[in-house]
Amino acid sequence: MSCTAENPLAFFDWYLETEIYKDLKEFYTNISEEHYFNNIDKTDKVNRTIRVLNIYDLGEGDSEYITFSFEGSVKSILLEEVKRSEALVELGFQERFLMLKKLMRMLIF
Repeated sequence: MSCTAENPLAFFDWYLETEIYKDLKEFYTNISEEHYFNNIDKTDKVNRTIRVLNIYDLGEGDSEYITFSFEGSVKSILLEEVKRSEALVELGFQERFLMLKKLMRMLIF
């Protein structure tokens, strides 16, 4: 579901109600079953992070472990929608302000 001018926060209602849980499940599945099956060192369900052995030499330096965070994966989705919603709210204010100005001009005549 996408945000609209009539309901600029619709995405957040939809996403935070159900879709975020689907994305969380997919996050755990992708990392644990598809990418790092036997190399998981620690899964933190409270902070939503998974620490795995750095078998592919990813990340900076010679780190032995890599930590994947659900927050990091969701953050880009939410920031994009925040910007879109902010623009729609701003557009709504501008439209109403222009309507008010037109109405004031009509009342003056």
